[in-house]
Amino acid sequence: MPDMVSLALDGPRSIDMQRRPMPLLPDDSVRVEAIVTGVSAGTERMWYEGTNPAIKSGRRGYPYHPGYEFVGRVLEAGSDVTDVEAGQLVFAMKPHGSHAILGPEDYWAVLPDDLDPDDAVATALTATNLHALHRAGTLAGDAVAVIGMGTLGLLCCQVLRATGAGEVIAISRSARKRELAVELGASLALDPADPELTEQVLGCTGDRGVDVAMEWAGVDSAVHTAMRVVRNQGRVVVGGFHVEPFSVSGEIFFAKEITVHSVRGSGSTAATSEFNRWSRRENFDAAASLVASGLVVGKPLITHRVAAPDLAAAYDIISSHDQEFIQVVLDWTPSDS
Repeated sequence: MPDMVSLALDGPRSIDMQRRPMPLLPDDSVRVEAIVTGVSAGTERMWYEGTNPAIKSGRRGYPYHPGYEFVGRVLEAGSDVTDVEAGQLVFAMKPHGSHAILGPEDYWAVLPDDLDPDDAVATALTATNLHALHRAGTLAGDAVAVIGMGTLGLLCCQVLRATGAGEVIAISRSARKRELAVELGASLALDPADPELTEQVLGCTGDRGVDVAMEWAGVDSAVHTAMRVVRNQGRVVVGGFHVEPFSVSGEIFFAKEITVHSVRGSGSTAATSEFNRWSRRENFDAAASLVASGLVVGKPLITHRVAAPDLAAAYDIISSHDQEFIQVVLDWTPSDS
C-alpha cells in the first residue's frame, strides 16, 4: 500500500509535507483515497499568513492541519462497517492529504457514484450556509440580499433558492461574479458601488428592503451595505471572517432596529436536542442531501486547479490577489505525464 501524504502549517507561510506508512484501519472506519480537496480562501489564508484571530489571542496555535473539503473514493471498509463499499464517492470534513480514515465521530457522507467530485466539494460550505439561515431565522418567501460573491456567497444564492427564499439579490463589485450569481439562482445582481443600490433593492421588495442581509465578504464596507439594504427590524448575518474590528452606522442600526447575528462554521458540535435543533451534524447531513440532489453545485465555482500536493501554489493564488478567483482546489488524481 502506498505511503500517506499529509500537509500541515508549522508556522506562517511554512508548509510541511509528510509521508508516512499507511496506518492500520480500525474496524469501525473506512479508508478513502483523495480525488480533490477544496482550499478555503478565508480560514486557510489567515492561517497561512498568520493573521487568524485565534493565533493572536493564543486560543490556538501551530502546527495546523488545513483543509475541510475532502472528496475521495472508498478504498476499504473496516470489518464492522456494513453499509459502505469500496469505490463509493465520499465527502468528508478532513484536511488536505492523499488519504483519510473516517470514523463514527467524523463528518462525512456517501454521495451518488455519478456525482461530479467537483460538485461534491461544495458540501461543507453548504452546511455553513444552512447554519447561517437557521441563525437568521430565514423563512420561505423572505427577500434576502447576499453581499460578497466568493464561494460562500455563490453557494448561499443556491441554498436560498433551494430552500424557498423569495427575491435573492446578489451584491458584488465583480461583474463576472454577478453574472455567475444570476446563473446559479439569484433574482438579480447589483454593484455595491452603484449610487442607486438602495433604490434598486427597494424597487424589487415593495419599498421595504430585504428581510435578511447576509454578509460573506469579510470587509467593513460589506457590513455597511447589508445595513443599508435591510428592512426595518430586519436581520443582518455577518458570516465573512473579519480579522479586524468593523464599525456600523449607529443611525441606521437604531433607526431600523436591526438584529445582527454572527456565524462561525456550520453549527454547534453538541448533539441535536430541543435547545439545539440544528447541530453541525444536522446541517452537514442536510447539506450533503442538497449536493447529492444537484440543487447545489460546486463545479461552476472552481476557477483554479493545482496539482496536489503543491499547497504553496494554491495559497499563492488566494494570498497574492493578482488574479480573480473563487474556489481553488488541489487535484489528487494521478498525472497522465
